[in-house]
Amino acid sequence: MLTALEGLYPEAPEWPGARIDPVLRARFTALARAMAEFRPFIHPEMQGGFDRAWVAYYSSLKRPDGVQDYHHYQNFTGVRRAPDDPDRLIENRQDGRVNFMTNVAALLAFAN
Repeated sequence: MLTALEGLYPEAPEWPGARIDPVLRARFTALARAMAEFRPFIHPEMQGGFDRAWVAYYSSLKRPDGVQDYHHYQNFTGVRRAPDDPDRLIENRQDGRVNFMTNVAALLAFAN
């Protein structure tokens, strides 16, 4: 797994941001192979959690059908209305690098 993510994890000197999608798609086959080879070594009671962590890695919508999308690894800034005051706007920020590191760490947690 770490070989497939070389240059992105554990350190990414320059995060690709909006260009992350093709980078991760190019590495997906090798990573999926590594996940499939590793899964049998996980205790059966923990395999469901591993499967969910894997889906969360490759699908921002957490779709278990194998459809990849990596929007959760792009940096976004937007605004939304405050739930308690529709006249007030709240800034939303998504740090794609943090999301990526969190999801990879969740997968690696199963190696312990």
